Amino acid sequence: TNVAVALLREPGLREKLLRIVMMGGAYYFHFVEWNVYCDPEAADIVFRSGTPITAVGLDVTKRCLMSHSQLDRLSPGDTPVTRLLLGLIDRWQADTGRKCPILHDALAVYGAINGGLLGFEREAVS
Repeated sequence: TNVAVALLREPGLREKLLRIVMMGGAYYFHFVEWNVYCDPEAADIVFRSGTPITAVGLDVTKRCLMSHSQLDRLSPGDTPVTRLLLGLIDRWQADTGRKCPILHDALAVYGAINGGLLGFEREAVS
C-alpha cells in the first residue's frame, strides 16, 4: 500500500527505483496471499508500475523456518537485541501456537540485501 501511494504521489519515482523487493504474493498456492488480499488495488498499481519486482512469496517463506537449535543459539546472548528478538518470538509462539518461527519478512530482507542462496524465476502476475 505504501509503495503504491508513493508511486501515485510522485510520478518520477518509478524512474529512480532500481527494483522493488517485496514479501508478498503466493505464486504456487491456490489462494491470495494476505498482503495482496488486503489491498489488491495497491498490488495492481505496484505490479503495473513497470518497476522490476523481486517477489518473495508466501509459498517460499513458509518453508523458511527457524529451527529449535537456532533458537537455542540465540538464548545465551544477553544483549538488548537478543532479548527483544526472543521476546517477539515468545509472543509469536503464544499467539500462533507454533514452536518454530516462520521467517517471512527476514527472507525478503535477505533477498533485498544479498539473496545469493535464493533462486528466482520470471513469472507473470495477473
